[in-house]
Amino acid sequence: MQYTVKDLKRIIEKLPDDAKIWLEYPARYGIINGAKIITLGEGSADEADFIECLSLGYDNEFSDLYIYHHY
Repeated sequence: MQYTVKDLKRIIEKLPDDAKIWLEYPARYGIINGAKIITLGEGSADEADFIECLSLGYDNEFSDLYIYHHY
């Protein structure tokens, strides 16, 4: 399923202004040094690693939103 900005807006409007953005990025793939990792669902079949999202971008031509794990 491909989510749209409308879906994202619906979720975001429920969050406080100071909520942080995290990006799923499995630690087993290797990440840049110094990245803070949190694990949700540790020990379960749904276990997932997340790192802080460090920057955002968008492309008006293709109507895409990008969430980067780097600066």
